[in-house]
Amino acid sequence: GWQIAHPDAWQLRIATVLFAALAMVFAALWRRYLKERRESELRLLQAQAKLLAALEQSPAGIILADAPGGEVRVANSAALKIRGLGEGEIYGKRYTELGHLDPVHHPDGRPYADDELPLSRAIHHGESPRNMEMLLHKGKPNERWVLANSGHVRDEACEHIPGGAVVPSG
Repeated sequence: GWQIAHPDAWQLRIATVLFAALAMVFAALWRRYLKERRESELRLLQAQAKLLAALEQSPAGIILADAPGGEVRVANSAALKIRGLGEGEIYGKRYTELGHLDPVHHPDGRPYADDELPLSRAIHHGESPRNMEMLLHKGKPNERWVLANSGHVRDEACEHIPGGAVVPSG
């Protein structure tokens, strides 16, 4: 066996047993934490997939962009069709770049300045513009008028998180 000829040997044995027990409890708690984290991540991925599927089914063009930089993270096929752009031309680019690819115009024909765009107003000014009349593809065969809406989103700490723009397909 395990023999130590010292008057305090029992304390060492108790400390060793306690340490082993604490290590087992920690390992069990760590496994539980990892399991709950995996389950939570799975639920988040499932919710994301459902949201993306719902966005894709919408006939309205929907673009979601990060704040404060305005990089486009999500655009449904209706948005791509309305803007006349492919996925490679839109994802990861700032929404202001989209206006430079094909300028968006006011009803009087003036191009919108970057800070006038619905997403700019939402992300940078905290506004939620509604029914902004915009002319897309001015002077081209696919010229069309749209009403654009946008909204700013804040998290629990009142920090801006990605905002979105919605353009009905009508």
